[in-house]
This record gives sequence, structure tokens and C-alpha cells, in this order.
Amino acid sequence: MRKRGWHFRRMGSGFLLLSLAIIVSITLNLKFFNSSAISQASILNDDLDGNDEVYMLIWEEKKEKMLNTLIQQYYKEHPQKVLVTGKKGNLERHNKGKSETKKPKKAPKVQTPSLQGPQGNHVVYLTIDDGPSTATAKIAQILTQYHVPATFFLLEPNMKKYPNVLKDLAKKGFRLGLHGVTHDKNKFYHSRETVVAEMKTAQKTLQQITGIKTVLIRVPYGSVPYMTPDYRKAEAEAGFIMWDWNIDSRDWAFNDARYVSYTLKQVDQFRHKKESPVILIHDKPETAKYLASLLEALKARHYEFKTIDPNLQPLQFRWH
Repeated sequence: MRKRGWHFRRMGSGFLLLSLAIIVSITLNLKFFNSSAISQASILNDDLDGNDEVYMLIWEEKKEKMLNTLIQQYYKEHPQKVLVTGKKGNLERHNKGKSETKKPKKAPKVQTPSLQGPQGNHVVYLTIDDGPSTATAKIAQILTQYHVPATFFLLEPNMKKYPNVLKDLAKKGFRLGLHGVTHDKNKFYHSRETVVAEMKTAQKTLQQITGIKTVLIRVPYGSVPYMTPDYRKAEAEAGFIMWDWNIDSRDWAFNDARYVSYTLKQVDQFRHKKESPVILIHDKPETAKYLASLLEALKARHYEFKTIDPNLQPLQFRWH
């Protein structure tokens, strides 16, 4: 009798747990028991009739399996609600709702290079490397005459050599960036430390002469193939923003008026692209000599000139 009474107490506890699960499900208004789950409960109930010894065996084998099945079914169908499950005699809450979900941090706003200006004109970015030089004053004078803003990527030794020219660029409001120190691929790209060190040296010199601290950089010869992913990471960790170009004027090769027509031919191809032209020219006398022709042609095509901004998404060559 004692053994039988103990079995009935266990039966009562079992039914109590099953009843509790059903009551919780109804209270939460959940579709907790689908057709397959109800079928499992019915089979279990049939097995219990008239044999408490059989009950003990079936209940111990099936109760955890059935509850886990129901829990998984509910969890799959209601991922955003609170699920209450029994574990080691304790009720545990698993909340996958909004209250427990941490909102991801918003990424800083980054603009892509503008395709059109306020007046509906196409936008072009004119960038000038290797200055300052003896040609810088002439280039700056032409740019000012045509009301064209531009971005200069400067070499540190040239900054020291032409400090007054550099100050004049800053005074006239041109955007100033860094181009390193040596312009020697073997020295600049020697290690991740050297690519950062050269830019930091140039940054310091620019700030000492003009009071301007810039994070805009252009590495010598462009970022491919020498600027490895590790080097790019090092520059980014140092706070620098690297820019390449998508139109090479080849003024460094032509050294005459041909660079103008060569540039314009590429620019015309950008009319149907979702990308603004970022033109590379160099701070040299031959470039200055024909610069007015290039500016006039771009204005005739209704291009609006803008300078590179640290908030823009940088244009970089793809690393393969």
C-alpha cells in the first residue's frame, strides 16, 4: 500500500506538471499545442490507464521528450515572446523580445562622393599630388581665377622647402592632405610601421607650418599593389583616411597638352556611372601650363568642383 500510495503521489505530481504547462500556455494565449503535440499527449494518457507501474516507466521516458518537443515548437513559432520552461524544479524565463535585445550601435555617418551638386550639375574632385613646388603658386592662381576648389596631397620635404607657398594654399582655403615623406616605394612600403611613420611625420610638419591637422592621405603610386591589407589596417588604426583616384590624367607621362584630352575622354565615360570623377594631376609646370584648358572644358560640361572631405566614403583601389 505504501508503495502504491507513493506511486499515486508521483502520478499526481506528474499530472500537476502537465496541467501547469497547459494552464501557462492558455494564459499566455500561445499556440503551444499543435496537432502532433496533442496526439503525443493522448497517447501518453492511454498508456496510463490501469497500470501505475507502466505509468512510471512511460512517464519518466516521455515527459522530458514531450516537453522539449513542445518547447522547441513554440520557440520556433514565437521567437519574439516569453517562454516559460521547467528545469530542475525551477522556472526560467527566456526572453527573446525587444526588451532584452541590445540595439546595435549606429555606425558613423559616411557620405559617398556626391554625384550631383546643388544646381543639378555633376560633381568632380580635382586632386593634385607632390607639391608644393615652383609651380604651386601658378596652379593656385589659376584655380582661384576659375573659382575651383581642389585638394593638394603634399610631400613633407616640399612643405619644409616652400613653407610660404604652403601657408598661401591654406590661406586660400584649399583642402590639404598628406603624401608621405620619401615617395620611395622601397622605403615607404618597407613595413606597417614605415607607412604610418611617414604620414605622421608629414602630418606634424603640416600642422607646425599651417596650424592645420589633416587625416587625409594618398600613398605613393596609389594603394595597389604595395598597400597590403595589413598596411591599410595600420593606417586606419592611426586615424588616417586613404584616397586613391579613378581618373589618371597621365600628366606625368605626357608633359604637354595631351593630358587634357586624355582626362576629358575618361570624364565623359563617367556620365553614365554612379561614381564621381576623382582626377589625379601633379604639381608641376607642364600641368600648370594647360590647367586652364582642363578647367574650362569641365565647366563647359557643367561639372561642379568639390574638395575631398573626411566625411566622404573614401575612394580606394580594390585589393585582390
